[in-house]
Amino acid sequence: MEFISTQTSRLRIVYWLALSYFVIAAATRLVLGLSLPPGVGVSVVDLPAIVAVGALYDLSFIAYASVLPVLFVALCPDALWLRAPTRAFVHVMSFATLYGYGFIAAAEYLFWGEFSARFNFISVDYLVYRREVTNNITESYPVAPIMAALLIVTIAIYWWLYARIDATLRVREPFAHRLGIAAACLAVAALTYVSVGQELRDRFADNYARELASDGPYQFIAAFRNNELD
Repeated sequence: MEFISTQTSRLRIVYWLALSYFVIAAATRLVLGLSLPPGVGVSVVDLPAIVAVGALYDLSFIAYASVLPVLFVALCPDALWLRAPTRAFVHVMSFATLYGYGFIAAAEYLFWGEFSARFNFISVDYLVYRREVTNNITESYPVAPIMAALLIVTIAIYWWLYARIDATLRVREPFAHRLGIAAACLAVAALTYVSVGQELRDRFADNYARELASDGPYQFIAAFRNNELD
């Protein structure tokens, strides 16, 4: 079997998935911004700050969500990494991850339509009363067509990413090299944890601006940790 140069890191698979989320999150923010009701107090002057803070929250979520994949990819021995079952597992998990991104974007859009907010304590409570909420959602929205549309979009995105992801699964990479890259990724996640907080979004006086500057999954985790009504 012929392998790609070791100059290409197998951790690029995490990069491609992270980039996909960043693009989807930015597109979600744009769609939600275009869905604002007329007459809201979001100023054009605030737009650069909203985009910048929003991008920072998106990157923060990426840093947190990448911890386990980075550890798996970095620590997996070459003998196991190059085997067919591992390749199949990684492809399946990558596809599922992309589908999950689409699911989050669709859920954010519907949640925004109901509450004009990103995920908050209400979305956390939805997990507590899951059966009632699930029944209500299936009665209120065309769930099957939405899920089918997400599947089609995910297939299209994965078709574009497949060769890039598969290339990383054929790489022999020295352990020290991939461990160094993993350490840098984990350091970014740690730095993000101590430096990025809710105070960034709270700088916006208008609630719509504050919510647009947020990241849905990031806000969900924050709401889970601090499940209380202001």
